[in-house]
Amino acid sequence: MNINEILLTVADEIARDNGYILTDERVIIGKNDWFWGNKAGFPDTQVKSRTYILPAWEDEQEGEDYFTRKIYLDMHWGKPRIHVKYPDGAFCCLTYSNDGCTEAQTFSPIGLKKALCIQEKIDKLYNREKYGR
Repeated sequence: MNINEILLTVADEIARDNGYILTDERVIIGKNDWFWGNKAGFPDTQVKSRTYILPAWEDEQEGEDYFTRKIYLDMHWGKPRIHVKYPDGAFCCLTYSNDGCTEAQTFSPIGLKKALCIQEKIDKLYNREKYGR
């Protein structure tokens, strides 16, 4: 399992634990991506991507932007990146290479805690794959 597959596994787990549903599954190719850093620097790189959303009732659609409550994977500078917007409004995203987490962003008072939890899950799977522990 490579780092991209590990991020997909963690995304699946977070989605399952929080009631998100899968809405999209595709492969991002650097040269076709919207981000210029992928087009210019990593045109041949491919990242498997998935998008999950949190279902909402029709009356919840007014006012709050319920489409932002989602989990998705994309590519940033040729590396897979996981984004998670939790139902409570916390948000975090983590970018990974085969050497580990290279960048993370968080928002909300508990965003950092949730990002560290995601990082721990990813690192645990990565270490199990790489070192058999």
